[in-house]
Amino acid sequence: MFMWALFFVCDLLAPFLMIGFGRQLWKHPPEAINNEWGYRTKRSMQNEDTWRFAQTVGGRWIWRLGWAALALSVLAQIPLHGKSTKTVAYAGFALWAAQLALLLLAFPLTERALRSAFTNDGLRR
Repeated sequence: MFMWALFFVCDLLAPFLMIGFGRQLWKHPPEAINNEWGYRTKRSMQNEDTWRFAQTVGGRWIWRLGWAALALSVLAQIPLHGKSTKTVAYAGFALWAAQLALLLLAFPLTERALRSAFTNDGLRR
C-alpha cells in the first residue's frame, strides 16, 4: 500500500507541473525574448511577434497535455491499488515515460502552429 501511495503521488508531480507552468506561460508569458524562461526555439526567438505567439500557444499546449497526463495518471494508478510493489514500480516508470512523451508532444505542436502563422523569416502570413 505504501509503495502504491508513493508512486501515485510521484506520478502526479509531472502533470501538476505541466499544468502550472503551462498556465503561467500561456497567461503570463515572459515579456521579452530571453535565454532563461519560456518556450525557446530558433523559430520562436526570431522576433517579438513570434516570441509572444510561441509562449501563448506553447503554454496552452503544455497546459492541455498536462491535464491529459493527469487523467492518464489517475486512471492508470487506480487499478494498481493492492498490486505487488514490483508491478506498481514498473507501471509507475511506464507512466513517467508516457508523461514525458506527452510533454515532448507540445514541441512539434507548437512548431507546427508557428510554421502555419509565420513565414521562415518570422513574418506573419
